[in-house]
Amino acid sequence: MTKEDLDRISHRVEAELKAAYPDRIIDPGAPPPPGEVNVKMVFTEYDTGNAFARFMLAGLGQIRIGANVFLVEPASDRTVGEFEVSKDFAFGGIYGGATRIEDVEDGFARSVAAIFKQA
Repeated sequence: MTKEDLDRISHRVEAELKAAYPDRIIDPGAPPPPGEVNVKMVFTEYDTGNAFARFMLAGLGQIRIGANVFLVEPASDRTVGEFEVSKDFAFGGIYGGATRIEDVEDGFARSVAAIFKQA
């Protein structure tokens, strides 16, 4: 995973969180109110796959994104929640060949935002 990949997916997650919870997102540097958490993602898998293999046969050349998502209390730096989030894409044919990692990142970002519906 390159720095550009990390920046792009981090911005997508941030944008998804802001869209889903506009009144709960605090700008960096602002003091956090009590009960708020920081989101920390540790990527465990980031595979762009192979478009030609996906085009030829479904299941080959899969795109995969996986991360451990930690909810960290800023005051104590204590982890208060931990989740595994992953997205895979393995469709074949023209659709599979035309799909890019960026398309799967959108679904990954929505899955991270969905954690807060559970928490």
